[in-house]
Order: sequence, then structure tokens, then C-alpha cells
Amino acid sequence: MNNNTLTLVNAIKSYYLINRRSLPWRKNPGVLQDPYLTLISEIMLQQTRASKVKEYYNKFKLRWPTIQDLANADIDEVLTLWSGLGYYSRARNLHATALIVKKKYNGIIPNEVEKLLKLPGIGEYTASAIASIAYGIPYAAIDINIERILSRVNGILSTSTKTNINEVKAFAKKIFPLKNTGDFAQSLMDIGSTFCTSRNPKCNICPLRWHCTAKAKFLTKIIPFKKKAAEKRKKYNIVFYIKDKNNKILFRKRPMSGFLGGMLELPTTDWKCEWPNKNDVVYSQPAKLKWENKDKVIINKFSHFTLYTKIKYSKSKLENYSSGIWISYSDLKYNSLPTMTKKIVNSLELL
Repeated sequence: MNNNTLTLVNAIKSYYLINRRSLPWRKNPGVLQDPYLTLISEIMLQQTRASKVKEYYNKFKLRWPTIQDLANADIDEVLTLWSGLGYYSRARNLHATALIVKKKYNGIIPNEVEKLLKLPGIGEYTASAIASIAYGIPYAAIDINIERILSRVNGILSTSTKTNINEVKAFAKKIFPLKNTGDFAQSLMDIGSTFCTSRNPKCNICPLRWHCTAKAKFLTKIIPFKKKAAEKRKKYNIVFYIKDKNNKILFRKRPMSGFLGGMLELPTTDWKCEWPNKNDVVYSQPAKLKWENKDKVIINKFSHFTLYTKIKYSKSKLENYSSGIWISYSDLKYNSLPTMTKKIVNSLELL
């Protein structure tokens, strides 16, 4: 390791010792984290900011203190506590992983990356993070934020995603230490979150500014190379809002496999690439009633598409109708509703 590289490594280490973020799942520098709590935090942090994860992490830790507790939990309860965090497949994968660890590994999360990769929802980065942060095994954990920092610092300018990540991995092998590897990775995460952001990086105050090739050569805006984002698809549906004589709202559960699996939703038409037609409405309505239209269209943006929802509601009260799940508005907080459904119901409760 040459002097320039050594200075870079020391700058990264020093930043974590002095300026690391205070996060509920972290221990002091040099102290290994709990493997189970690391698993929870890393799964939650997939595609979600740490500021939002804090609240959900604390609720999970309190409700299921051990992985055995989580394995014994009902999946519906897990989804309910996850409600609002998004990407619900993560909750299902976390629960499935807990079941496997309980049955196959006697409740002990494995420390081998190869075994971790076989668990639901755990990819290369998450496996490396658990191994290094919780077990002290020297794996270079590289997520999209660390990849961005190392690309800029080393001036990796490639229009090939595969070439870029291979060069990043090669550079990471040179600078990731064999001791306290998890602290080193978390220092890079903090720098990426605070300074070396994807847009509008704070290069002039970044702790790595004296070591950054991209800053020196004015290449920050084009490193790392970004493919033009594909235009999001649009989907459309119509939902039906109805209460029974006890003033409970009718819901249905989505299939466990697939998007928003196991979550509750209002009765709905299929999600299509154009607005549902009259036949779709007749086929999907929960009962033959007089339906009125709510003028406002509810828009929900997901990672790969945007959903536009129109609402039909009836002021009739259904009697002796058992199909579906009936829940009072005051009890919705105890059930697994995605944000999109909460948004619709809250708008209708004002009628």
C-alpha cells in the first residue's frame, strides 16, 4: 500500500472514529454488532433511508428481541408492523429467513457468506455486511453508495456496469482493512450519505476531498456512469369502498406471492395499462349496489411503475355479506395495510 492509499485509508478510519452517525443498531468502534439486529437493520436499509428505518427497527427490536421470537411470529403481524416501510417482500424474506435459521442453524445466524447468500432476501452486499459488521470477518461490503465513493475516489470512468463494479471490487481489496472491516464499510456509508451523494455532492467539505480523482479532474458529475433511467410504466385500477351495518370496511388480502403479498387492499379491478372498462367494473365490484365516483385520482409511485387509482364508494350498508375481511376504521392500525391503501381509506373517511 503506497503512501497516498494509506492516507486515504486513515482518513476513512478517522472519520468513523470521530464523526460516525449515531444509529440504534450500531455499537462503538471496534465492537461487533449483534448478528440478528444487524440482519434486521440491513434488510430494512435496502432501498430505504436510515432516518426512516430507525423507527421501524426499534419497533421490531422491541416486539421480537430474538430471531426465535421473529420465527414464531405470525406473518400477518410482521407485515402489519412493517406497514409504511414499503417493499414488503423484505418483510416476508426476513420472516422466512428467521424460520430457516431457527430450523436449520439452531437459531444462530451463520457467519459464512456462502450460507448467508442462500437465505431469502440476502444478496452479496447484505451477506458481506453481516459477516464483517457482526462477525468481524474481513469481507469488503460494497453497496451502491460505497461503489459510488470508490468510483469517484479512484476515477473509475466506465460505461459498462460490469466493468465498473469489477474495478471497484479490485480497488476495495486494496483499501479495506483486515481488522474492523465493518467499521470501515460503515464509515464509507456515512461519507456517502453525508457528502458523496449521488446528486449535488458536497465535494469542498468532503473528508476524502484531498484523495478524490473525480474532484481533482472535475468528473464528479459523470462518475459513476449512469444509464438513462427507463420511463416508468403506468397502471390504472378502480377500488370499491363499502361498509357493513356495523360500520366496518370491506377489505381483501392480496396473494402472498407477488407485489404487496399478504397485504390488505380494498376490493379492486385488476391493475391494467389503461383504465378498466365497464365489464371490468361489473366483474370486480363486491356487490351490485349504487356506486358513486370520488373525483380525486389517487397516485402512488412505486419503483418500476406509477399506479393511478379511481374510487367508487357506496353509501349503502351491506348485510349478511361474509366475503372478504371486515375491519373498523379504528382498528386499521393493527392490520397490514400498505401506504397506498391507507391513503385511499383516509380520504374516504372524510366523506
